[in-house]
Amino acid sequence: MLDTVEVGQPYEFDKLIELKDSQGGQSVKPSEVSFQPSDRTVYLDSDKETVVFTHYGEVTITFDYWDKITQKKSHFCDSVTVKRPKRLHHKKNDVWVYPLLDTDILDGDVESYIIDFTNQVNLIANDDKLDLVFVSSLRTFAELMIRSIAKTESANKDGLKETYNAVMGDANFNKALKRSGICNKSVKALQTIHRLVKEQKFVPIIDFLNLATHNATKLVTAKDVRDKSIYFKFLLTYTYIANMGNKHK
Repeated sequence: MLDTVEVGQPYEFDKLIELKDSQGGQSVKPSEVSFQPSDRTVYLDSDKETVVFTHYGEVTITFDYWDKITQKKSHFCDSVTVKRPKRLHHKKNDVWVYPLLDTDILDGDVESYIIDFTNQVNLIANDDKLDLVFVSSLRTFAELMIRSIAKTESANKDGLKETYNAVMGDANFNKALKRSGICNKSVKALQTIHRLVKEQKFVPIIDFLNLATHNATKLVTAKDVRDKSIYFKFLLTYTYIANMGNKHK
């Protein structure tokens, strides 16, 4: 069994735990698996036979399985340490929110709870069985990133929209880019995306999230939110950039 795993990463059952039969072979058939403190600490995909840990800490895994040689039920129980990831390791085509630059290039000391939140948002957004989205959670996700950026730029305001407008201002954004030390090609690419995000003609992301959160009569689907994905990708990238600059002050 693996000693440690990371939050938000999919692990195949047979790579997480190797079950043995009475003769040391693999003639076994898993019948039941459970997790403590509770099943809410993991996300199981039975079709793909994978498990994703959604909370960090110690998790006890219990497997009941049939030994095909003895035809008897066997029992396995052990614990695994779930760690916070230091970076986002997802492939871009597998997730909904990701930094617009490779995380190997981004060297920001981003708060671990933002990485945790990103992993959980991706986990939910990629579940085809879910159509309605918890908009209040996405508003919280956006606010966490905006406040993190604002802290590094000394741009915190009383309201979320005012803080968003401050961090999105050309002066603060270009200052963060300059301090980050990334190459000119990346700087120009991010400046272009920054301009496009600012110039979008439809409802800005903060207004959209505020309206959806406070207007109980509005139903928001996964498609509604995915249409705004560029905002979350940009904010996540900006969060990394701002924290890089903060490190280099």
